[in-house]
Amino acid sequence: KHDRHPRGINERRKNKEGGSVKSKGRGRKSKKLTKIKATIDTDMFKATIKAEDTDPGKAKWTVKVDHVDPKLCDEKFNWHIHAIALVDPDGDGFSGAENPCGEAGGHWDPSLACGPASQYAKTTCTALSYPEPDYSKRCGKDTQASCEYGDISGKVGQIPIEVGEWEYDDGFVNSPIADFYEHLSIVVHCGSPRVACANFERYYR
Repeated sequence: KHDRHPRGINERRKNKEGGSVKSKGRGRKSKKLTKIKATIDTDMFKATIKAEDTDPGKAKWTVKVDHVDPKLCDEKFNWHIHAIALVDPDGDGFSGAENPCGEAGGHWDPSLACGPASQYAKTTCTALSYPEPDYSKRCGKDTQASCEYGDISGKVGQIPIEVGEWEYDDGFVNSPIADFYEHLSIVVHCGSPRVACANFERYYR
């Protein structure tokens, strides 16, 4: 078994709920800046989720919610990058009552942070051990490098269940972000259930 030790980081976090905290993140270094977005369009939830590189290993997420049915969830949304892109046989995106989110696999986790929903939770992660076995205690806003790359809500916070726009600074991403995430998916959760999802695509505006 191998022991992994979480690396401390500093995060510079800023959103409309206020405040900023300086810190330091790690990730694959590159000067290339890219952008991705995912558009969710269902009967109960309509939103656009965008990300753009800000520095090597860092990115800014922007979440714009245009419609949310309050019956969809009674708490804030968790949101994660999942390891498998969704199959769209009609080529027209996922809309209406469609919910293919169960096909998106586990959380994107190439660094083997090994949360319970990691893409490797039932394979490679079973052979690893950690000084702090409880992932929820290892991963947080001040310890982003101990999180799965795909655990966005664990790193930067949840999405409110209301119409509005929010920005989140993520200090632990694969970069250039579009090169890694263009063929992955975003899934929005109410607790554990997957309530909405979409594929990422590169964009230039």
